[in-house]
Order: sequence, then C-alpha cells, then structure tokens
Amino acid sequence: MNGINTNPYGWKRIGWAMDNKAQENPKLKYPTSVIATLIYMRALYRRVKKIGKSLIIQIDGEHQTGKSRIGGYFFAWILDPTFGENRKIRICTSDTGILEAVKNINDKQIKGAAIVIDEGGVAVGRQDFADRLAKAINKTIQIIGYLHPIIIIISPIKQQILKSIERMSNVYFHFERGSTSFTRLFPYNLRYNSISEKTLTPKPTISIFGCKYVLNEIKVSPLPAWMDEEYKEIEMKNKPPMFDKLREQAMETKVREAKKDPMELVNVVVEDYRQTGKNCVYLSKSSMKEEAKHISFEPNRIRPRLGVSDRDAHTIAIEAEAIVNKKVL
Repeated sequence: MNGINTNPYGWKRIGWAMDNKAQENPKLKYPTSVIATLIYMRALYRRVKKIGKSLIIQIDGEHQTGKSRIGGYFFAWILDPTFGENRKIRICTSDTGILEAVKNINDKQIKGAAIVIDEGGVAVGRQDFADRLAKAINKTIQIIGYLHPIIIIISPIKQQILKSIERMSNVYFHFERGSTSFTRLFPYNLRYNSISEKTLTPKPTISIFGCKYVLNEIKVSPLPAWMDEEYKEIEMKNKPPMFDKLREQAMETKVREAKKDPMELVNVVVEDYRQTGKNCVYLSKSSMKEEAKHISFEPNRIRPRLGVSDRDAHTIAIEAEAIVNKKVL
C-alpha cells in the first residue's frame, strides 16, 4: 500500500510530533501515509477481534477500478484470517448466496468472518434485488451477530445502496484508478445521526505518537499474481449465474411488454426454447428427454410464469408448439 505524500516539504523522515530531546526524528522504511493506513486497517481489525463489534463496509467506484478485487477480495483477506480457505462460499452475488455463507460461518462458529457481497453486474438498480439484499443482511446480523461478522458491500454507485443498509454501515471507500500501477481509495467513517436522520462521513483521523493525521487517500498496488488468479477463478464461477439472471430479467421485460397483446407471449415461449433448448422452463417433461422428436409445452408451466389464464396458457402452448415443430421438421 502507498499513500499520498501529505508533507509539503517532501521530508523523507516520519513526521512524528513528540519530545525526542532534540534528537533527530527516527527514519523508517515506510512514509507516514503508509504507517497511517496500516494503523487504520488495524483499527478496523481491532473493532471486530478485540472490541467485539460487527463491521459493515460500503465500497463503490467505476468499472475496472479494482473495487471487487481490492475492496472485496483483498480487504477480506486482511481482516479475516479464515477468508482464504472459505473464499469460494464467502463471495456472494445473490441473497441466497449470502445465507449459504451465513450457514457456513454459523456451523463453524467463526468469529470475525468476512462476507463479500458484490451487487454489481446484472443486479444494479433493481429495487427487488436491493430489498432482498437488505433483508439478507438483516438476517445475517440477527443470526451471526454474536460472531461479529465483517460484511463488505460492493456497488458501482453508493446511492444504489438502500438507506436501511447505509444506516448500519461503519466505513465507506470510494475507488478511482487513473493508472495501471495503483488504485486510489478515499476512506470515510460513517456515523448515522438519529436526530437529523443523516449519515455523516468524516475522514478517518489517525494518532501517531500524539500527532493527528487525516487519512485522505490510500494508494494500493495491483494484487499479487497468485491472489489475482484465485479471484479470477471465483469470478468465472459466478459468471453463469449472472448470465442466467440477465436472461431472466430480459425475459421479464419481454413478458411485461407482450401482455399488451396475449398472442405476443407465444413469441416469448418460442424464443426461450430457441435460446435454452431442453432447459426451456416451459417444456413438458416428455419433451425434455433427448430422444423426444415432438416438442410440447406445459400450460401449467406457462400460466404462472406469464401470468395468464388457463385458457390463454393452453392457446399459447398450442401456437408455440406449431411454430417450434415446424422448424424442427
């Protein structure tokens, strides 16, 4: 980690304000900003491990700023010694993933366990996802609050995080990257004022031998190659579920539009079949078999998913079958 050089005179020595009896200030390998950063991260670690409090961290930033790799993966490694061996289950992109991670932590009785919630990608801006996320985080605090969990929430834009989650949060990092050699982090402590109903965002203040140091910025170099490879492995594992969510969202949009004309729902069923084949959610069980030559759709699967009547579901199934089987032939 590297921090901005806040000393206007470019001194190489640490700017410690202390009575050293006219002796020259000690020279250390790292500049003041790096020492202050380590002290701040240690304070977050101590909050969980020594004081026994939960820690919720919000992180935002543009795409490719390193907020997921550094803010999520790297920070979790620093703050939780058990994160590495449990990393595959602790990085979550859905509310169900969060509850699986919670079960893992509760079963193993791990204190100070870190959970990374990356709500980027297809879930951005969806109110229903944000509501489920808030409920999952509340359940997390209720179930394993006694184990003082560390919850890291990653979002492209801070404003997309619900107020209910923001009120519970303790720290906020904004990520920026203008170079390939380092990422800039801007840290803030979050304090919710119940009287004004506003969240205050003061800058962290570090005390180094009586000298107050405001931590305005942190610079972080790229992750080590081995850690970057580990993250890529997990990222690739999460891609298929994210694509599935994207397809579901696109299908929901088409269904809403098609409901203006019930016959348009036939195209929704046909298109889903063409994209997913035997995995189509509208197929009958007999058509899911590899040897099936005739494709048929199940009205009981069409009705609840498209929100239509029994009569319309049967009509849609018949029309869709006529189109699909004609193509097959």
